Amino acid sequence: QLMPELLDQITQDGQLFGADISADMISEAAEFLGRAGYASNFELYQTNSTSLPIANDDLDGVVAINVVYFWQDAVDHLREIRRVLKAKGRLVIAVRGLAYMQAMPFGKDGFVLREDQEYRAMFQEAGFQLLEEARFVDEQLGEIKVNVPAEVILFLAQPKIDF
Repeated sequence: QLMPELLDQITQDGQLFGADISADMISEAAEFLGRAGYASNFELYQTNSTSLPIANDDLDGVVAINVVYFWQDAVDHLREIRRVLKAKGRLVIAVRGLAYMQAMPFGKDGFVLREDQEYRAMFQEAGFQLLEEARFVDEQLGEIKVNVPAEVILFLAQPKIDF
């Protein structure tokens, strides 16, 4: 749902960069972007987000949706994202609420689940200023349903200038 809205924000001469550690996800993303008409303005990298093949201060924005659970040391990932963001760049991170993740059948195995304040502390430690925090319940759950509201938390941050 979010991807088409994000793609609409990219100008014709804009460039989209994607990174994922999974070759399968890179392949899926390439197919999706090609079908969406963005075949000429995206680059995808199979890499860990602690070592992005992008120059310092190069990106206007970074979006990370449901990936923070896989970051054992999230501050390392956030510092790398800070490195590639422009001074006025924006970082958007979307995560599911802790109660929902704990209720999921897969939410405990191999995932790093965090309390809200842990996310805020990570941003601070990595050199980000939290600009906004928003919450909503995802009504379109798909196949997996549990007895806990599917809360989504969106964090909007930018690099601190005086870090």
